[in-house]
Amino acid sequence: IFASSARAVSVSVRRTSTSRSEAGEGSRQAVGGVAEHAVDAKFEGARAPHRLDVLVRFTRWGVPQTWVVECKHQRRRVTKSAVEALKSIVLDIGAAKGFLLSEVGFQPAAVSAAQLTNVSLLSLAELKAGVAPDVQEYLLASLETRTLKLSVRRQHKLTP
Repeated sequence: IFASSARAVSVSVRRTSTSRSEAGEGSRQAVGGVAEHAVDAKFEGARAPHRLDVLVRFTRWGVPQTWVVECKHQRRRVTKSAVEALKSIVLDIGAAKGFLLSEVGFQPAAVSAAQLTNVSLLSLAELKAGVAPDVQEYLLASLETRTLKLSVRRQHKLTP
């Protein structure tokens, strides 16, 4: 469920604009392909424009993915209407997944509204815990690649 999200979260932000979205954007080579993201993105959906906290695009197993992340920084638990709004945005822009992040939690109706959908309700700590295996996979793959390069370089130096 969290595949490649760690790589997208760790990308540095660059300010640019495009015809499709206007936001802080960046990209990085990820294990499964290139991950791109936009922070505080203004994105044109099929029915209406949307202001998104984070929009992430990447390819995993050869399949292009788009994820929407909305962050709620408020004193009260997130309502069902916030979940319904995110579900609508995810559908309108054709995203595969939506994440609603809150540190104070979610009302029971919000949890019910998200069940059996492509919207996940999480805290930042839960998101970090969920992406930990992907971060480890990424770090191990990077270490393996660097080790192989050093081994090849060393082999070339030893061969006359």
